[in-house]
Amino acid sequence: MISNARVNPKPKGKVILVVDDEPRMIGFIRMNLELEDHRVVEAHNGLEALDAIRTQLPDLVLLDVMMPDLDGFETLRMLREFSDIPVIMLTAKGEESDKVYGLELGADDYITKPFGPRELSSRIKAIFRRLEKPTTEDAILRIDDRLSVDFNQREVIVSGETVKLRPTEYRLLYHLIRNAGWTVPHDQLLQKVWGYEYRDEAHYVRLYVNYLREKIEEDPADPRYIITERGVGYRFETILRIDARLSVDFTQREVIVNGETMKLPPPEYLLLYHLISNAGHTVPHDQLLQKVWGYEYRDDAHKLRLYVNYLREKIEEDPADPRYIITERGVGYRFIDFRK
Repeated sequence: MISNARVNPKPKGKVILVVDDEPRMIGFIRMNLELEDHRVVEAHNGLEALDAIRTQLPDLVLLDVMMPDLDGFETLRMLREFSDIPVIMLTAKGEESDKVYGLELGADDYITKPFGPRELSSRIKAIFRRLEKPTTEDAILRIDDRLSVDFNQREVIVSGETVKLRPTEYRLLYHLIRNAGWTVPHDQLLQKVWGYEYRDEAHYVRLYVNYLREKIEEDPADPRYIITERGVGYRFETILRIDARLSVDFTQREVIVNGETMKLPPPEYLLLYHLISNAGHTVPHDQLLQKVWGYEYRDDAHKLRLYVNYLREKIEEDPADPRYIITERGVGYRFIDFRK
């Protein structure tokens, strides 16, 4: 149970979980988030936060680092074992080592205390822009030899044939793919695709899952991509084979290198996703920074280099002489065109 948790009943905006052991800090954040029509859930320690994520289904977590008993880093580590929800760390420490440690554990961003309402708002908006706008100009995600998804045209390409998606079908498929490998509960899909007021209308999800299966599955009665977890929700499942050495498991946010599986933290996964979506094309530094971290980070080349190095350490045979992620000096990065 969440002790003393309060939820704003208005269904507007996003649901944001604020985790801090200081009531004054929670009050300050709550006041500013509610001014932007977000709904706020409070938790005062790590254990309450983990419970709230499972029961309240927030869209984003603001997680304080310095808490007694279970600190923010340990809370984040435990959280990443079952959820890929976006997390912004709130820290009074400004050391780069602490920020890097949080990012390596799977944080999406960090804010150093003290901070003002405008910085808080801009960081949150950057996260939601990244989540809700997955497209790049030529963002075609190749799932396997049979299925690709064109996020720009909102189409699927099935066995070479283009199939248009209706807006609701596109949003549903997008949220399933973004959470690939994780079972997304019925009520969470309903809130994301239709809105908070529809969270109990399970037949909506069933109906549109059937529509999608008719369009993308070889045998809709025996689906390969959209898997039903009875009584719980749905899961999108796929493994993308790059070559004989490397595959990407979008279902588990993992890479398989020479048969060995390695987990990817959310920023690494998103970076690899955008590179693979544009395979064969050089993606400029600022475009990758905007797509993975948000518009405010478009000049933070250090962050991009750091995460490219993390990825190379995991997927390259020789990180010093990369085969998959190629540096185009002064321009950006290019993932090899494995589709040739």
